[in-house]
Amino acid sequence: MTEATNGVGFAIGQRVLPIGASGLWQQYLIRPADRCFAVPDDLSDDQAAMAYVNPLTAFRLVDAVREHFGGAAGRRVGVTAAASAIGKMLLVLLAEAGFQPVALVRSPATAQRLAESFSGEIVAQAPLPALDAVLDAVGGEPGNALFRHIRRGGAFVQYGALSGSQLDPMLVAARRDEVAFSFLWLRNWVHSVSRAAIEAAFADSFAGIRAGYLGSAVDGVFALSDLQAALARQDDPLRVGKLLLAP
Repeated sequence: MTEATNGVGFAIGQRVLPIGASGLWQQYLIRPADRCFAVPDDLSDDQAAMAYVNPLTAFRLVDAVREHFGGAAGRRVGVTAAASAIGKMLLVLLAEAGFQPVALVRSPATAQRLAESFSGEIVAQAPLPALDAVLDAVGGEPGNALFRHIRRGGAFVQYGALSGSQLDPMLVAARRDEVAFSFLWLRNWVHSVSRAAIEAAFADSFAGIRAGYLGSAVDGVFALSDLQAALARQDDPLRVGKLLLAP
């Protein structure tokens, strides 16, 4: 909760989303009012907690490929870790923008689960498809393999490294005249744009959550004092959604 300051007015006790800070595994956080954004009354705390990082990152990734090509025109865009929460968001947003999303997953079993909610192209094993662009959350050797398959004039945007490794810099350098490579970090965007731009992004996020395509499943809510149990559940292969911490 916060008081009115810097021209941004909130009531005591009003729910807000703070941005631009690290160390959020804590009971209290002090942030300037102009770095806080009101949460609509019709969204639950759980929904609001997931309205920031994944949806706003997905918006920026789709914008990145649209800006690279100057439009969509049905171009084929691969999405790695496509069965993840943000992966599913990207599949919807890319299709809405006029791209042809290609879901890239690790196994036939994952592909089968994803097919329950996504009717487009799903690739779980070789041969890799030819792609115009890739939005990559994995990096490492899987990312290297995809980078080699991007058509000339395409783009590769990395926003995560689930493999624990980055792409081979020699490979990226060898194709630098053929494929545009870039990193995307949401924190860079939120620190470089106006409050109005962030408010507009949140409005789109809230609308997408209400519509159902930007929501994320919740596996469980843990008290902050139960952090070790939450971390253990995070690594559980049977986990079926996000884990939330409640102070």
